[in-house]
Amino acid sequence: MARSLPSLLVGVVLGSSLTSGLAVAAGWRPADEAQALVQRLQSDNAVMLSLAGQVREPGVRSQLQQRAAGMDHDLRALDRTLDQVDATPGRGPRGPGPAVQAPPPHRGGWAPAPGPVACDHGSFQRIVAAVDATPWSQERLALVREAARDRWFTVDQVLVLMDHVTWGSDKVEVAAMLHPHLVDPQDSYRLYGALTFSSDKASLRSRLGA
Repeated sequence: MARSLPSLLVGVVLGSSLTSGLAVAAGWRPADEAQALVQRLQSDNAVMLSLAGQVREPGVRSQLQQRAAGMDHDLRALDRTLDQVDATPGRGPRGPGPAVQAPPPHRGGWAPAPGPVACDHGSFQRIVAAVDATPWSQERLALVREAARDRWFTVDQVLVLMDHVTWGSDKVEVAAMLHPHLVDPQDSYRLYGALTFSSDKASLRSRLGA
């Protein structure tokens, strides 16, 4: 079963991409149809994220989780944009949009898609301040989980958040929940250095499938 999961996940991604491509080729849809399309893609993406957690290979699992998180971020942004457009006074149904142009070619083929961007300094400092202002452990974890829904982080930022929770188990939880949102997962080995006890390090290693 584990061997077939990567292929299944790729199928979900391709299916979502095909649906998006058909929508673009047909031109802009009315608001209700466009939002329905976003909702279907969000549902497909949630399935992909769930299946990604079952992949045994840590590298493959991490890449799939990152792509799913990035797609979720983009779909949420699109959904907000549709809401703003619909709220514009006097605006009727959308007409045909501008022609979609392919990305410019670069040496060796098409230019790669831009990677995720980490949370900016100001936004991150507000998250840290909110964590510090929250007295209870479970509420702090819930706040971090909510902040991570549509954001990406560097390992350095995750280390700061780990330092702002008290218990070793909470530090493990912060590291585990933010790992799929790292822009530099190749440096995630540094997260273990923020843990004092070997039992916590073993717990994080188990959570990350390392």
